Amino acid sequence: MPGQYELIEYHKSMLTDALKTVPAILLAFSIALLPGFAVLNWFKAFHKLDVVSRLCISAGVSVGLYVILFEACYEFGIKLGAFTPWAIVSISLASLIYRRQWWFEFRTEASGKANRLAYLMLIITFLVILVTRLWAVRGLVAGMWGDSVHHTLIVQLLLENQGLFNSWQPYIDVPKFTYHFGFHAITALYAWMRGTSAEFAVLMMGQVVNVCAVIGLYALVRLWSKTVWGGLFAVIAGGLISTMPYYYVIWGRYTQLAGQAALLAGLVLLSSYLAQGRSRDNRAYLLTLPTIIAGLVLAQYKVAALFAALAGSLVVYHCIAWYRTHRDLGNAVKASFGRAAIVGGIALLLFLPRGIYILQNEVGRTIGRQLAPEIIPSASPAETFDPIVVSRYGLTESRLWLWWLALGGIAIALIERRNALWFVGGLILCALVTNPRSFGINRGGVVDAFHLSISSYIAVAALSGLLFDAIVAALHTHQSAYKFVTALVCAALLWGGASNLPTPPSEAIFVTPADIQMMAWIKANVPSSDKILTRGFIYERTIPVGYDAGWWIPYYTQHHINLMPMAAAQELVGTVNRQREEFVATQQMYQQDMALPETTDRLAEQGFRYLYVGDKPLSGPILAPSDQIEKDGLLLEQLSHNPDVQLIQQVGEAKLFMFR
Repeated sequence: MPGQYELIEYHKSMLTDALKTVPAILLAFSIALLPGFAVLNWFKAFHKLDVVSRLCISAGVSVGLYVILFEACYEFGIKLGAFTPWAIVSISLASLIYRRQWWFEFRTEASGKANRLAYLMLIITFLVILVTRLWAVRGLVAGMWGDSVHHTLIVQLLLENQGLFNSWQPYIDVPKFTYHFGFHAITALYAWMRGTSAEFAVLMMGQVVNVCAVIGLYALVRLWSKTVWGGLFAVIAGGLISTMPYYYVIWGRYTQLAGQAALLAGLVLLSSYLAQGRSRDNRAYLLTLPTIIAGLVLAQYKVAALFAALAGSLVVYHCIAWYRTHRDLGNAVKASFGRAAIVGGIALLLFLPRGIYILQNEVGRTIGRQLAPEIIPSASPAETFDPIVVSRYGLTESRLWLWWLALGGIAIALIERRNALWFVGGLILCALVTNPRSFGINRGGVVDAFHLSISSYIAVAALSGLLFDAIVAALHTHQSAYKFVTALVCAALLWGGASNLPTPPSEAIFVTPADIQMMAWIKANVPSSDKILTRGFIYERTIPVGYDAGWWIPYYTQHHINLMPMAAAQELVGTVNRQREEFVATQQMYQQDMALPETTDRLAEQGFRYLYVGDKPLSGPILAPSDQIEKDGLLLEQLSHNPDVQLIQQVGEAKLFMFR
């Protein structure tokens, strides 16, 4: 059951006490990396990639496997449970021990002094990135911002249903579930393995997938680089210099991280598959690649659209490269588009059992609306990127130089490393699927500017790594200097990047220990049939959302409230949301005079007999209207003058009022 309140100190210590944190981290990485790594080492076809690259994309492979596992078990009525992750990890370990050629390969790859130094720097970089992510969530009792609310609820529902489900009940009355679930699947497995609650599992696995998405950049850059230093620089740039994806920690954008890990794994393996030509090794790719791609689509819909753009460019590049080598257009099309179509066809078959259900609901209707012709003015290319993300989280002056390095990487791709040109072309296609109007196409984008902007770290880091690799390769002739100069530069970037990452804003923290104690009291003392009002606002004119622990009440106590998890609300069309009692009650609370007993009587008749005020006050607008602080102040003042409103419990600044 959620909300194991006696674990407040446990939550705090698990992310601050190294002795207790290390086992939790090891279990999280074992469930994230070992299955994918075992698959990539079982088939000899994948040994064309170096061992470190295989390890770095293992999490993406694991995500694909887990998504298809959950989908298949749901379709065949098979229940998952605590035994599942232990069985998966045990089989993976046995496989790696049985086929331990990977260890001898790694020892050979690390035999040179330059490589040993680079791998040492990579390990240090990995640890620093992990520490920065865990440090950002130290002492938290639940994830930050609003996305963490529905992520935690989905994980809890997976645990309770022992797999996928088709209703958000008992937490909210929404009788369907079509949300992407890659991050939630891997997190539920971790919760079973660790024996922990959903909110802690989300906190821990959220940081682990953040690290895994970043280290996947290493394998991508190694497709084009001549040394291992380019991949290392890409990891440093993406993990410690770029604000993204570090800021995902604050937002709770964990589903995109799982999708991005699968995206990088899919691109690396697709490139390897197309590069080797037709052979018996194709069987390994035809088993693995479709699983990753189908898993990616179900793991994060918008990241899957970006993958389609990048993969399309990769296939076109290989078709052109094949034709330039063999001068046979028919065979070039078969070797590229034909083989890619086989992979795509198998992936489609894996996707369809759940995909049909998803497309028949609001997700399918949303895609249809986005692709419909629009009678609006053409958009400028600048509108392809979200201005808020670019100004506040992306193109800040302190990191603008990284974008200049990325431009240098494009120049290197054009002049010298032409096997990286498909990536540049893919980025153009990503801009197209985001903002077709800037290309003169009268259609809406499949991916919005916000999601492209917060994913741009992949492009910037990879291209910067390509430029850095070209510089290192040019210095390679000076054996006595280049290793130590390169290591010194990387060390400086590590220190500078880690010390300049932003501090999580206090307004992103919704739940405090005082709130947890209040949740325990509510669960024990408030009848389960009664509903609870809590502060919030109407987001995008349809969804009642919150900004303090009140939004978490359904998870911790299973009481219904006047707010909705955003993912649950998106299952419904906007007109339905505006007719729901949550929407109506939230409007009534702010539009009517709460000092009048008849106002609270009307709310009580609808079942809302309590009002909860979280421990954390609203300290800034965040996504709320600019006048929200004023509205909340007026609300509390009106409550104080209502003779039918009684304060019945308070811990810290967290308060529960009852309407008599």
